[in-house]
Amino acid sequence: MSCRRLAWLASLFVASVGVSLVFGQEAPAGPFEQALAAYDAGNLDEARALLEQALKEAPDDYIILSWLGTVALDQGRYADAASFLERAVKQKPDYHVARNNLGNAYAALGQFDKAEEQYLAAVRAKPDHFQAHYNLALLYARRQDWPKAFREFQQAADLNPEDVDVHLNFARALERAGEAEKAIREYETVIRIRPDNGEALLALADLHRQRGEDEKAVEYYEKAAAAGQKGADLEIGWGTALYNLGRVAEAVPHLQEGVASDPSRFEGWYNLALALSANEQYAQAAQAYEKAVALRPDDANAQNNYGWVLLKVGRAAEAVEAFRRALAANPRMEIAAVNLALALEAAGDKDAALEQWKTAAAKFPDSAAAHLGLANMYYYANQDDDALREYLRALALDPKNAEAHNNVGLIFLRRRNFTEAVAHFRAALDINPRFVAAINNLGVAYEWQNRRDEAIGQYMKALNIDPTHEPARKNLQRLQAGGERQQG
Repeated sequence: MSCRRLAWLASLFVASVGVSLVFGQEAPAGPFEQALAAYDAGNLDEARALLEQALKEAPDDYIILSWLGTVALDQGRYADAASFLERAVKQKPDYHVARNNLGNAYAALGQFDKAEEQYLAAVRAKPDHFQAHYNLALLYARRQDWPKAFREFQQAADLNPEDVDVHLNFARALERAGEAEKAIREYETVIRIRPDNGEALLALADLHRQRGEDEKAVEYYEKAAAAGQKGADLEIGWGTALYNLGRVAEAVPHLQEGVASDPSRFEGWYNLALALSANEQYAQAAQAYEKAVALRPDDANAQNNYGWVLLKVGRAAEAVEAFRRALAANPRMEIAAVNLALALEAAGDKDAALEQWKTAAAKFPDSAAAHLGLANMYYYANQDDDALREYLRALALDPKNAEAHNNVGLIFLRRRNFTEAVAHFRAALDINPRFVAAINNLGVAYEWQNRRDEAIGQYMKALNIDPTHEPARKNLQRLQAGGERQQG
């Protein structure tokens, strides 16, 4: 799942008016010149006061008006900025700098259509005006008008190929539009210009992880961390990539750091729970799933997985409720229906478990697991006809199910149909040659057929695999002493 949250790096590009002045020793600077010096020194209030003084002397000077608009933009006084810049473009309609900055003022006021008009006017006045192309690109990207945004980003990038912010926001727009391959190329351009750009490194890590290229993703996460990136996006993504590679022990601390950085991140808790489960840390996994389902109670996968680890730690009654919540969120979730039946069995509610197995088998007729679970319930209740029917349905759906073959063999043993019993025990062992119960049961079937040496061979084989298997041990001793058979 995706972890990183995208945001634009820069909102607007404000262009300064660009007046060059040379001061002579015998020509003292006036208010306008002093204002520019104050602006360059970062003294905006002083610059504003001096520009207002200069404007009194030349009320229609578009340069002074443009500078007043620029200072107002820098100070966040957007309505004032718009007013000064409107007056400037009225005096000089083709002044591209004032048009661009007026667009910025309108954009800051939320008047985006008017902003677009000004940016377009700026590029008509000066087709190679980098700032206006870039601001148009940002405006179109916010509207998700991707073709126009990409065109303007490309224009800006062509005009200023080494501008990191242009390539970074171009990449982010491509990523949002689902153009992952092109986004990767733009992020790589950023890294070419500035190899330690942590934001681009993190973005490349996430994109490679989303494409299933987890080895490459881990490399970029490492580089992003070395470049100073921190926080939930980095750690959750890094941990997820490591988990996907099966490096679970390494994944856990990254995911823990991720949820510590931002406890509100569902994907962090969910992926941490997955990693802890894979590491057989079931109690801790249950705690992580508890956090995840608190954040998204209607997430069926999280509820189902929560139930599974609750079963693992012996909290069967709570597992039942988790599986019920999973099914409430997604009634067509087959695995949750099967798990609910298993949890009811574990909780000791056999009647409810039987009903749930019936419901699961009816609702999911193509589920081998549902038919197998129902068959097992019938088998242990000595309802052999019903059990055999369900086992055979399970085998029709999953012929490689060794457990079903073994239990069908046991039913045929009960019926003294030794030929069928032997066939199913052998089928189980073709699937799983180390299935000790089936090996022992094949020995029992051989005994019933008076194949004593073959039976002894099976009992010994079972004990060689599992010396603690009591039915095989007792059957071997009994056969040697002439006692009754024991099935496995």
